[in-house]
Amino acid sequence: MDRVFRAWLAVASLTTLFGFAGCSGGGDGPARFRSSGSVTIDGQPVSQGMVYFMPAAGNEGPQGYATIQGGKYDTNRDGGGTVGGMHRIKIVAPDFEYESSGDIDLPKSDGTQNFELKAIDVRRIVPGPPA
Repeated sequence: MDRVFRAWLAVASLTTLFGFAGCSGGGDGPARFRSSGSVTIDGQPVSQGMVYFMPAAGNEGPQGYATIQGGKYDTNRDGGGTVGGMHRIKIVAPDFEYESSGDIDLPKSDGTQNFELKAIDVRRIVPGPPA
């Protein structure tokens, strides 16, 4: 009886393990691609913030995102790859926000996209008084 129980436990464990492994690879959703690059404003690296990749009208798929650290971002680090195709871009940093005025065509493959912003193109965020 003990041997039968151990065999059943091994089969159950392997079934569970393979079930979890099958859930972690994109599943039924669209393929996502790695996007990485730099984010600067007037030539200076943006120290921290977020980049959002929002599919434009007619482009199916989830929004991608990446954390900016030291002027660099990488969707692989955060797990929010892009679906490729036409996107609107939003960049949020502690002291400014930027949203693209037009769409950007991202590759349907891994790629590099640098964002070289100008201070005149961003909306400054002024911190409010302490609560």
